Amino acid sequence: MAHHHKPASMDAYFRQGNSLYEMECYVEAIDAYTSAIRSNPDSIIAFYNRGLAKAKLGRYADAIKDFDIAIRRKPDLAEAYYSRGNANTNLKQHRQAVTDYDKAIRYKPNYVEAYMDRGAAKLFLGQHAEALKDYDFVIQHSPNEVIAYYNRGLIKAELGQYAAAIADFDEAIQRKPNDTEVYIDRGTARFNCDQYALAVEDYDLAIQRNPDRADTYYNRGAAKSRLGQHAAALEDYDKAIQL
Repeated sequence: MAHHHKPASMDAYFRQGNSLYEMECYVEAIDAYTSAIRSNPDSIIAFYNRGLAKAKLGRYADAIKDFDIAIRRKPDLAEAYYSRGNANTNLKQHRQAVTDYDKAIRYKPNYVEAYMDRGAAKLFLGQHAEALKDYDFVIQHSPNEVIAYYNRGLIKAELGQYAAAIADFDEAIQRKPNDTEVYIDRGTARFNCDQYALAVEDYDLAIQRNPDRADTYYNRGAAKSRLGQHAAALEDYDKAIQL
């Protein structure tokens, strides 16, 4: 016999909601979780999961309301703070997101995803030194996280630490060799280190992967110009203008 605080119908609706969520049928999943909540208004997990489904549909403000309820009932639910942080990030409320990620980490100290996304939110807020610490933590605990290397490289480049930035871009490329952006950014870091020939190589690799970006041709032209390859540089500038 089911416990009266969690009737069998609550279980059935909740499981149905989870199945629908897994199948990416988020509208139907929300209906099932709502039925589960009607069966057991004290449920924490049904509110939390309904919030996740709403977030999947881009209904971030609605999702936050569900996460708020889950948090009110279980103030140490790290995942609810994390998910609310993501919803705030999607609403461009980066300060609020950082506060949520802080709380997620307080209740779950090795929460790598929360460090990762807090780093991104801090990056948006221009808190470069703070973001660097978050990415350091991610890389220490999850060494294959491409975006952590990439974003840490961007921050180091922004701070003028080009050699360190190049090392991070190398790590990102090793793990994800087909990402155009990383080649462009490594090329630019190399350009800023006066490594013009290597910068051209990176822009070549970026153009192989995406031949339709004007900025890559323009940057390659600038590097060729520094190498004294003026005719080739002009061709790149022309191509950039055509695009």
